[in-house]
Amino acid sequence: MPVLGIDLHKHESQVAVLPDDSAEEEPLEEVRVRNANLDEIAARYEGSKAVIEATSRYYTIHDRLSEYLEVHCSD
Repeated sequence: MPVLGIDLHKHESQVAVLPDDSAEEEPLEEVRVRNANLDEIAARYEGSKAVIEATSRYYTIHDRLSEYLEVHCSD
């Protein structure tokens, strides 16, 4: 399963979908998405892992994404 790397910003986030094969160098998909629409990309990759940064407001997005993804926080 792919891994989603999500760089959180105030209104939008940058999402890179990385293949589960570490030999593959290119992301499967890179998209900038409004935070209100993160559910759509999470649903598309349901069951995958996601890594988000631990910002001051990450918990709200963490809880929303956890409905679809296995979410981990980085610091």
